[in-house]
Amino acid sequence: IEGRSDGINFNNSFSTYIDYRNIFGDEIDNPNKQADFEKMIEWSTVFEDRKIFKRKLKEITWLTPEQIKQVSSKRYSGWGRLSKKLLTQITDENGVNILQRLWNEPETLTEVLANPVIKRKISEANSLFVQINKVENILDDAYTSPQNKKAIRQVIRVVDDIIAAAHGKKPSQIAIEFARSSQNKAKVPDTRKKQLDKIYNKISSEILDSSIKNELKNLKSNKYLSKDKLFLYFKQMGRDAYTGDKLSLDQLQNYDIDHIFPRSFIKDDSLDNRVLTQKPINAKKSDYGIPALEFGNKYVPDLGITVKEMWKLWQENGLISKSKLINLCTNPKKIGSKRASGFINRQLVETSQVIKLVAIILQAEFPDTEIIEVKALQNTTLRESFHLYKNRSVNDYHHAIDAYLTTIVGNYLYQVYPKLRPYFVYGQFKKFNQEKILIYLND
Repeated sequence: IEGRSDGINFNNSFSTYIDYRNIFGDEIDNPNKQADFEKMIEWSTVFEDRKIFKRKLKEITWLTPEQIKQVSSKRYSGWGRLSKKLLTQITDENGVNILQRLWNEPETLTEVLANPVIKRKISEANSLFVQINKVENILDDAYTSPQNKKAIRQVIRVVDDIIAAAHGKKPSQIAIEFARSSQNKAKVPDTRKKQLDKIYNKISSEILDSSIKNELKNLKSNKYLSKDKLFLYFKQMGRDAYTGDKLSLDQLQNYDIDHIFPRSFIKDDSLDNRVLTQKPINAKKSDYGIPALEFGNKYVPDLGITVKEMWKLWQENGLISKSKLINLCTNPKKIGSKRASGFINRQLVETSQVIKLVAIILQAEFPDTEIIEVKALQNTTLRESFHLYKNRSVNDYHHAIDAYLTTIVGNYLYQVYPKLRPYFVYGQFKKFNQEKILIYLND
């Protein structure tokens, strides 16, 4: 069974269900009594006094005295992050709720919430809630930090000021910059050498050349492996990722780190999207596109397998992740609609508590205004492209420049990618035709 939190244990032990099955037997699965069972669990959590708990249990008329005694002895604590309304009252186009889809389909919660109909209904429910309740009341109850609440209040006030300055005219669009991700500033793990040593010790000499093992063994410090070229060299068993040719440790300067999926397709600089290859091969690859199409079926003579089989061998031995293997073997022309939207989402959307709450509130306050969500990384790319340097030490004007760039990026996305607006315009949830998405990406 895959997908467990730490590879060994489940996050949930079903202890409550087991407790109640021991008390009620098969009745625990009686659909007519589900609401009563939920009440019992809620009361157990709310009422610490057992006498009050027992008194509440008597409101459920079908419970026997012995069952009341047994139930009152079970105490539960804590609350889930997901509401009953979300799990059971929000349904897809077929009237199936989220909990039913999680139970009956091989989907994660994230995949279920990506369903266009479910996303739209959640947005509508949030907007209705904001319309009924005042912003201050919502922020008082919001499960977020005081700093976030302060930031949200400031945003609302700025928008109100702008509308006042425009003599009451409401904006047609509002572009919001997403919080910067710390992903690009991640520290290089200090266990790269240990990781490689552990893997190399398990690989037979028939697969891994002994000279490569000795090269790794002669590395005295892990700090050398902080250089991605060297790390990829050992992760690829000293071979070119696209041809299987043996590489030389002394010639690293003559090799390139290539993006499996080019930056024009997705901006992903992680090791799962990068490989080490010879410069001439990398130069040709720009004409060929994705490696699976051009190199996958090439034969590696000294290994007696194809390049694609070599990639699988690396994955089976822990040298590359399953995600990297999928990237290497993926044909972009055959990417399913779910995976295509995943690429687009990673490129254009990054969630944060502040942005999500601000978008919900602004959309409810100004239902005719389009809220465009801009990723901070896109602003950074624009700054770098036009050499717009940022100096936080001089003054705070860089915030104004960032705001201006956000509107430029937001307007650019809106004008250039009309078919992808549902992925960065808050509240738009359109179901796409798979072929149209892929044609658009290729164009």
